[in-house]
Amino acid sequence: MRIVLFIPLIFVLLSCQNQDKKTSIVHRMPSGIVQDTTNIAKDTLAMIYDSIAFSGKLGWVFSKSEFDAVFGPTIDSSISVFDDPPCNGGAFGEPNVPTDSLDHWKKNCLYLYQNESKFEQRFDSVAVENFRFSGTSFIRYKGHILNKETTVDDFAKLFPHVPIDLSDMDVYQEGTLQVLNIPTGMPLDDGHIKIFFKNGHLYMMHYWSPC
Repeated sequence: MRIVLFIPLIFVLLSCQNQDKKTSIVHRMPSGIVQDTTNIAKDTLAMIYDSIAFSGKLGWVFSKSEFDAVFGPTIDSSISVFDDPPCNGGAFGEPNVPTDSLDHWKKNCLYLYQNESKFEQRFDSVAVENFRFSGTSFIRYKGHILNKETTVDDFAKLFPHVPIDLSDMDVYQEGTLQVLNIPTGMPLDDGHIKIFFKNGHLYMMHYWSPC
């Protein structure tokens, strides 16, 4: 898949080559030991989807007015979702567009690019597709601020029971990044959150679900 900018969900289109090539592994448990997770809190086994606050204020989906208030009303650029359709309809699912309303939908279903991040807008709703930790961009997770200064070790400390297995991934227009797939903690969820690192620091993230 490639980034033009997440994402279905939420999602970046990325090149999926070399996903199995492991380049850096930090294990919380010695190799060969199976960990009993029965009495371990689930929020240390996953990155809880609903506990992520973009810019410390917003979840994954919010209103356009909230987007304007937090990220700014003037976007860097935008294109119609219909010019680059996401898999499975993207964050909001496949649209049921009446033929006589197509032009109206094209004007109100957009990819918004702001501060190197990508969002998907459908009328008054906006979803995070690909979030880049550039400039002052950050997320708040359970009281912790994660930004471009966050290292792999910093991130690992928040998830002491999750093996931090980083793999190389060739990402469109980005080159080779290190990626970690971490569960969302949501029941019956086949997706996961992809966390990307560059030069040992947090670089971008998005939610991924199978097409």
